[in-house]
Amino acid sequence: MLPQRRLLEIRVEGLSVETNPDRITSREVMNTLFELASDHNIITLDAVSLPLITQRIVLVDPYGQPFAAKVGVGMSAPEPFMPR
Repeated sequence: MLPQRRLLEIRVEGLSVETNPDRITSREVMNTLFELASDHNIITLDAVSLPLITQRIVLVDPYGQPFAAKVGVGMSAPEPFMPR
């Protein structure tokens, strides 16, 4: 976690295009991690407040080369706000 940048970096090793050619497992891993981190994010829909964190999930092959990634802020119930 890089709090000054409001960035949560998640690096996953152990998957590769060779072991998972259709990338189903890779997508499931990224989606699961994204949902777990989203449960701890605060996203206010007031067009002024920034989300607590932006997630960057990167899957790397055994050689350390990225082969898939997902970047975003979250997927959950938004923080309630009262319009002015």
